[in-house]
Amino acid sequence: MSKIFYDHLIVIDDVLIELERHKLTALERQEILGIIDQHVHHHVLNAILTHLPKEKHGQFLNIFHAAPYHKDLLDYLKKEVSEDIETKISGAVEKAKKEIIAEIRKKK
Repeated sequence: MSKIFYDHLIVIDDVLIELERHKLTALERQEILGIIDQHVHHHVLNAILTHLPKEKHGQFLNIFHAAPYHKDLLDYLKKEVSEDIETKISGAVEKAKKEIIAEIRKKK
């Protein structure tokens, strides 16, 4: 999992607790954590692109692709998005977590 500018908005402790209830090998756990990371990332990018004006998508994606860890990206979004983008990102993370936990529970 690489560093991304919105990492401080992601708390998945409840997902990790749910995952711990299963007996997984280190490799299985690593693979599942990668899938969880991707799932959350897709939800977050969807929320960002939904609220960012379409004419800014290319510029944002170019900056993000070049330096996904750069803290200025959040400042950029705060300037370009009329709503509270941190709240939108946190909401996307919560939705993703609910989906992940539901999927983990189905596998019991």
